[in-house]
Amino acid sequence: MNSILKKWAFAFAAASILIIGCGGGGGGNNGSSGGSGGNGNGGSGGGPVVNLGSAPGYVSFQYLSGAGRAPGDMTVVIKNLQLQSPNTGQIFETVISPELDVQLNGYTLNSQRLAIPGVVNSVTFDQYLLELDSLKIEGGGTYSGSNGSPLVYEQFPAHITVFPGRQSNVAVRLDDTMFTLGAGGVTFHDDYFLAVNTSASTGDVVNSYLADYLMFDISGLTGTHPVLPQDGTTPADRVYFTGDNYAVSSAAAGGEFDVLTPIGFIEGSWQAPISSGRNSFPGTFTLVQPDPRDPDPNTALRITALQGIWRDVNDVVSNLGTFAAISLPSSQDDNFQTILLIKRTGTTITGMYFGQIDLQAGQLRAYPIDQVSPGSTLNEIDGTVSALKDKSGALTADIKSVRSGTFTLVDGTGTVPADFPTTGTFVVFRR
Repeated sequence: MNSILKKWAFAFAAASILIIGCGGGGGGNNGSSGGSGGNGNGGSGGGPVVNLGSAPGYVSFQYLSGAGRAPGDMTVVIKNLQLQSPNTGQIFETVISPELDVQLNGYTLNSQRLAIPGVVNSVTFDQYLLELDSLKIEGGGTYSGSNGSPLVYEQFPAHITVFPGRQSNVAVRLDDTMFTLGAGGVTFHDDYFLAVNTSASTGDVVNSYLADYLMFDISGLTGTHPVLPQDGTTPADRVYFTGDNYAVSSAAAGGEFDVLTPIGFIEGSWQAPISSGRNSFPGTFTLVQPDPRDPDPNTALRITALQGIWRDVNDVVSNLGTFAAISLPSSQDDNFQTILLIKRTGTTITGMYFGQIDLQAGQLRAYPIDQVSPGSTLNEIDGTVSALKDKSGALTADIKSVRSGTFTLVDGTGTVPADFPTTGTFVVFRR
């Protein structure tokens, strides 16, 4: 169980690290998109089928400005996004139109998506290119690079993983302490950029995290519900999973949405999906944090910290049946995956467990869904995973190619629910 607890804590920590010490607010294009439909790939044997359509993978770069300093007037201009494949050298690039003007001391969030087409399983970029076109000083002119080149054009170590049909976020913190004006022009301090955009817990690299939650309506759950952490007593009606993080929410749009961490939670709110003509857009969530400019931390002043999307499991996974087992890869895309065990009566979820599987060791551990908030590993049920198969149904040892497998469940410190099967097929939530 120790390895499971460590991995669970790591997944939760990914969210808390992204929020602490950063700022956002105002607006910008959230660049969120998604959608369902298209031909699905799922496990063999008539189990659940994943329907992620034909959309490419997306990276949403979320530029978070502000450093807790006195108001100033620096604005950085961003015109281009680019990632280069470490394997093929292929460049994925988009020209931002209109350009992003990021006020460096204004606690703003501006985001822009970059499409990564042609990915089969996943692709991980090991370098992040920070390209800043120019720096505008109100009343003081505009500073650019020499001969029309960008002011900043610098690569930083990264671990940015993109999955086809899904969205990953990269939080990029920018503030006025990273720039010094002198007689020779503008100096960019890359050491400070690294200090606020990387940490030892994430390998001292610029990291991505999956930001498209899979939502499960548990309002019809039999027995105890997880609780909303803001008051610690109100039952949660929805739970959300990405493979990196867990979240809970109320049932009312615009209501409480909280990402869970090992040391607490990150508060936010959620909005319902939108349909407009032939276009449909997934639901969204917004996370907030106390405004660093507010001298009283107990007041209600908040700034936007991060944004992302969510999709109802019924929109992207079909053939759920009376029981379904779904695993979700993390942004590390390694052998550890989140596992969800779902019991339904009709279309109503009446029982649910969450946990983790190790595809390499063939181990499974899961816990009743009410223990997701507050976090607990009591009443554990155990098991194995085996017979891992790719999308064609052939056995595979390549972790990234796994689309389905066989699970078995046995009693641990808790007892396997009587209405759960002891063996069956699980499907991996990936195209």
